Amino acid sequence: MSETRLNQRAVIRVSATEAGKEQGEDCRDFLQGLVTQNIASVQEDAPQWAALLSAQGKVLFDFFLWADGDDILIDAEREHAEDLIKRLKLYRLRRKITIEMDLAMTVHWSLDAADQPSDPWFADLG
Repeated sequence: MSETRLNQRAVIRVSATEAGKEQGEDCRDFLQGLVTQNIASVQEDAPQWAALLSAQGKVLFDFFLWADGDDILIDAEREHAEDLIKRLKLYRLRRKITIEMDLAMTVHWSLDAADQPSDPWFADLG
């Protein structure tokens, strides 16, 4: 079956820099207190929905998270991706973490996705 590239989606990579890795920096620790998902449960083969909230508890951004080795990937709406990156960088402070769009990755959808994770929003999608 064919697959469709979802052009309205973007992938953001959150990773520790080489210097950060040497100092024990972990992007999971960085994201743990910022998003609505337990980052410890995020795995490579199981994307999980999460959100970034304002101080008042309002949803600013919603997205999917999944692991890629030691990095965390964020699947977000393309039109809001740059704003999400800016917001995350506000919280970075002195951490040796990079937060950038991963232009080498794209998001696809396929009806024939038996070996892929299921969509948590709509079970009929697989």
